Amino acid sequence: MEPIFTFHQANFVGRLETTFLAEVCGIEEKLAQTPYLRVMLTQDDGDTIMVAMAIGKAYHVAKNLYEVGKVYCFPRGMFKIRQRNVAIQSWSSYPFDLRFLNNSNKNESLKVSCPPTENQVQSVVSSHHSSMNADTDNDWKGRSRA
Repeated sequence: MEPIFTFHQANFVGRLETTFLAEVCGIEEKLAQTPYLRVMLTQDDGDTIMVAMAIGKAYHVAKNLYEVGKVYCFPRGMFKIRQRNVAIQSWSSYPFDLRFLNNSNKNESLKVSCPPTENQVQSVVSSHHSSMNADTDNDWKGRSRA
């Protein structure tokens, strides 16, 4: 069985060659010189966040594919791990972020089989975060947790 990647293992720069499960807990669409999408991913019910950036072709794919509150299985080779610029404000809990690779197939994360352990499924799927919808609540990270 292929090992499952967890965000705390992101301590290197390069192509991510491991499958992982994550819930989309927020999406931000921005426009600089080109449009880009920040997809906020969590594996622990929102306690920690890994940001995945989608630019170019990957922007159009991610914009139409991913929904807040849903859990996806992301296949190996879909992302590149990059050192995060700490001078730029980020939702990320980690010193690294993910970049969608432009050759990502739009349906690839829906077709891949992801053999998670029982604990990983419970951690990722245990609650639905309707209050984390990026369109309605942009300050969810600033709220204190009970």
